[in-house]
Order: sequence, then structure tokens, then C-alpha cells
Amino acid sequence: MSPEKRVEPGLKLKPEMCSLDVSSANQTGGVFLNVEVVIDKMAELIKGAGVKPELEVLDVAHIQIASRSIRLGVKNARKILFLPSRS
Repeated sequence: MSPEKRVEPGLKLKPEMCSLDVSSANQTGGVFLNVEVVIDKMAELIKGAGVKPELEVLDVAHIQIASRSIRLGVKNARKILFLPSRS
């Protein structure tokens, strides 16, 4: 699925915030592969629509990717950090 298609609901509905997933994920029907160029394009589209991106960090490895996005201009993004609990 293209970056444009993935953020389409946020562009049409223009909520206050829209998730900017920085991780790849296995979903029903396929894999959402988030390489840097895809993340950058989604961030550009979200910001261009006047929507605040929400960076979701679900794994320690995502911190580096989210930090890069912030350095490249995803300013005023809402940052959420979810760390898995240890059993």
C-alpha cells in the first residue's frame, strides 16, 4: 500500500492528530514496510494537511527512527512510548 493510501483517512478527515507509524508491521493481508522514504513521505503528507503527527514507539529500535523523523522536521509531534512489560 502506498504512503498516500496509508494516510488517506487522516488527510480527508483532518483530525487533530494522526498516527505516524515508524515501524514495520505484519498485518492481515500483508506487511507494512516502513523504510525511511515511506516514513518521510507520510510525515510530509500529514504535516501538509495541517494534522499533528503522532509518533508511535513500540520497541526500543523505533526510538532511533522516531528521533530521525524529529530531526528532519516532524516538529510538535506527539510522542508516545510503549515499552513491553517483563513477565
